[in-house]
Amino acid sequence: MRPLLSLPLWLAVLASPAVSQSGVELLFNPDPPCFSRNYDAAHLDSHPHQQVTMMVVTADTEDMALDSTDDLLLLVDVMVRGVATPYSGVAYCSVAGDGLDCFMEGDAGGFSLTPDGKRLRLAVGSNGLSFEADDFLTLEPDKGDDRVFLLDAGKCG
Repeated sequence: MRPLLSLPLWLAVLASPAVSQSGVELLFNPDPPCFSRNYDAAHLDSHPHQQVTMMVVTADTEDMALDSTDDLLLLVDVMVRGVATPYSGVAYCSVAGDGLDCFMEGDAGGFSLTPDGKRLRLAVGSNGLSFEADDFLTLEPDKGDDRVFLLDAGKCG
């Protein structure tokens, strides 16, 4: 026969608040509010199909309380080979498992963010990830070397 939990223990379990974290708490609390990666020549030489030379993901934590369960606003900046102007976009993210699901403003695709050791793993979503500057840039989810990025904390100077 299986032992039953005592009534006081069940009441304690039921009375405890649900554990939930906002996107800020999950990946951007308290510092750094950004992650980035600047790919060096050696990396780019070994990945000739990678367009992205630099990526920065910054959380807009100014107006968001750390206990908020609202969407997290992220600013995403990307530099690519042969283009002097950065591509930028705004993403709205919500907690999904141990990370965030993010959708770019203006139906420009999306991405997921998950912890990867001390890094943040950005994976391009199934509809791609698009940006606008003087022209348009789309990172495809199923071709090239611009599908997954490992970003470092706090190197967003």
